[in-house]
Amino acid sequence: MYIGLISDTHGVFDPQFKEFLAPVDQIWHAGDFGGGLDLAREIASFKPLIGVAGNCDNCNLRFEHPLHRVFECGCLRVLMTHIGGYPGRYDAKARKLINEHRPD
Repeated sequence: MYIGLISDTHGVFDPQFKEFLAPVDQIWHAGDFGGGLDLAREIASFKPLIGVAGNCDNCNLRFEHPLHRVFECGCLRVLMTHIGGYPGRYDAKARKLINEHRPD
C-alpha cells in the first residue's frame, strides 16, 4: 500500500496537493486540518482518509477524527497522533500511548 502522510494543512488542500497525492492509495492526516469537517471530507472524497485531530482543530472534527488512532495496516500496528515528539524525546502523552498500544 502506498500511503500519503500529511499534516498541518490548516484549511488548504489545493490542486498541487491533489497532483502530488494522486498516486497514493490512502491519505493519513496527522492533525491540524484547519478547515474542520468540510476540509476533512474534501480530502476523504479524493482518497480514503485516516486522520487525527490536532491542537488547532475544532471539537466537531474530533467526532470523526479523534486525538489519536491505533489501527492495523497490513501486518503493522500503527499509532497516529498530532504532536508526539520523536524517538528518545517523546511527549509524555505520546509515551503513554506508545507503552499502552505498542505500535510497530
